[in-house]
Amino acid sequence: MKFYVATFWTGHAWADLHDDPRPFRAASSAAASALLAGKIMTRLRPAEVKAAPEGAA
Repeated sequence: MKFYVATFWTGHAWADLHDDPRPFRAASSAAASALLAGKIMTRLRPAEVKAAPEGAA
């Protein structure tokens, strides 16, 4: 499953709306809520999910 982070444009750079990577529907919902709260531009970016170290259970 792919995970995403919702971001918004600050006028100078893209800033994350949340720290934890989320499934598409949850990240999309966060972006939609930001639009309703007055953020002018939002987008979803694919999250870089790091694999667990070998031997970790």
